[in-house]
Amino acid sequence: MYHRQIGGERSVRSSGTCGGTAMRPGGAVVLALVCAAQFMVVLDVSVINVALPSVQRALGFGEAGLPWVVNAYTLTFAGFLLLGGRLADVFGRRRVFVAGLALFAGPASPAVWRTPRPC
Repeated sequence: MYHRQIGGERSVRSSGTCGGTAMRPGGAVVLALVCAAQFMVVLDVSVINVALPSVQRALGFGEAGLPWVVNAYTLTFAGFLLLGGRLADVFGRRRVFVAGLALFAGPASPAVWRTPRPC
């Protein structure tokens, strides 16, 4: 069903949906996957900030050297994001997303289960 708006543009009005938009079947699964992916990106970026004291002790950096560590990590991360975007253009978004998810979560899962628990 179409209705006219000011300026002569036509827009589709769907009936029976909230706000005029309908979610495709499986849209909730896609939304959950995208939310999980965003959580992994935030987790990945925050890891470097948690590791800064250990990096400082291990490499003997002063306070002035720590921002360089964060910047180097961020630039490398951004470069891999660009590479991932290009790979998604070439090989397909879904295939690259699943491969990236497997590369990120695959090795991390056994490492989490093997960590010793405090008594």
